[in-house]
Amino acid sequence: MRTLEEYQFSDKIRKIANEAVRRAKEEAQKAGLPIAYSLNGRLVFQLTDGSVTDDIEKVDKIYEEIRKGLKNGTPRKCE
Repeated sequence: MRTLEEYQFSDKIRKIANEAVRRAKEEAQKAGLPIAYSLNGRLVFQLTDGSVTDDIEKVDKIYEEIRKGLKNGTPRKCE
């Protein structure tokens, strides 16, 4: 049986982890990067417009546009 301290510690770790995920998602959104998820065992991506896709080619095109922008010295947000 777990003690109260163990439950409190687990809750604290969960809150820290949730905050880290929230910040990472926010930073990815600002940078125009898709966010990868596993949904029902499938790899899917949430795009910056909020839509969700499993189309890897679409996501590859987004990353290629970002890479082109970085090479040209003008990073740009891609949708």
